[in-house]
Amino acid sequence: MLEHKAATSTYDIDMKNSPFLKVVALILVFAFTILVPDLSKAAEQLVIFDNDWINETALVSLLAAPNVKVLGVVVTTGNEWRDEEADDVLRFFESMHISDVPVTVGAVYPMINSAARMEAWEKMYGQIPWKGAFNADSAGPQFHPDQPSKITVPKDGLPRYLKISSTNAVEFMIEQVHAHPHEVTIFAGGPLTNIALAIRIDPDFSRLSKGLVFMGGNLKQIKDNGKFASDFNFMFDPEAAHIALTADWPKIICVGDVSGDIGFPKSLVTEMQKKDSLAVQYFARHESEIGPWAWEDLAAAIIVDPTLVTDATDLTMDVDIDHGMNYGRARVWPLSRGPKLGDRPVTVVSKVDTARFFSNYVQAAQSLGIRQ
Repeated sequence: MLEHKAATSTYDIDMKNSPFLKVVALILVFAFTILVPDLSKAAEQLVIFDNDWINETALVSLLAAPNVKVLGVVVTTGNEWRDEEADDVLRFFESMHISDVPVTVGAVYPMINSAARMEAWEKMYGQIPWKGAFNADSAGPQFHPDQPSKITVPKDGLPRYLKISSTNAVEFMIEQVHAHPHEVTIFAGGPLTNIALAIRIDPDFSRLSKGLVFMGGNLKQIKDNGKFASDFNFMFDPEAAHIALTADWPKIICVGDVSGDIGFPKSLVTEMQKKDSLAVQYFARHESEIGPWAWEDLAAAIIVDPTLVTDATDLTMDVDIDHGMNYGRARVWPLSRGPKLGDRPVTVVSKVDTARFFSNYVQAAQSLGIRQ
């Protein structure tokens, strides 16, 4: 769909006078109908999206999907401080004219990690390319590592009428999982601080969910490119990641390295703008902030349509919480060889149908907030 060149043939075949090709065409149409699921007929999925919001594009696939209900959005410090991120997501919902999705805020700080600890780690073991809210002031006006309550006005301005929910994020997640046992997918796009707190407060929280989908685990150990983003969520709060990965979820899905293999084409917004919608207008205003890699947008798309996954591996995963060189790094083992210290099976997505992901993504943007 995005800048694909049409295939050409050496032969000029007269389609109208070829019964054989007519049959082939009908078979292909039938096959395509089978391969591409009709999501409007799929069972409804309940999702809570916990993220360190720096832009909100990953919400588009979830909000536009006929088979998904977003029960609420949870905000945790990560890319920026919590309160700035909350303003970003509230303003996004205002721009989409959506007022029925609660926005709840959780932890301001990681469990143990801090800007000072991260700086000390760097002196011993090398530079961390992205430190999120702990980035130095010189990295940009939105970064102020020692001022968690400071608000930098986002591009679309501060929220005008929507407010943060009076229920805190951890309490909200626990309430929803108990209200809908075994039906709620917890989607963690950022550090897992809030989720770890919910696990520690309510021992039934993870067990009563449908499962956890998370962004994290740089298994290829590559820095200074898109893949490092999958490491940041663990390195920002390693203890929280360890708690989350050793809880008794019915299912855990990791969308990490694969999201750093998929870059957004420059033609993405142009393709979207063939139709007008509030979401398309949002993408156009924030074009310079999109990507450069698929990250949470891909994970959200997989929640909507799991058939996008073409290859995955089941393994055991945990996070190193020893305060040494590998602090915050994912550790993996074959299913039968883990240390058995609470480690759980994790399905790691390794390949997806990229063309269909982008096609679905564009259609989602074009359908969310259609302009009359």
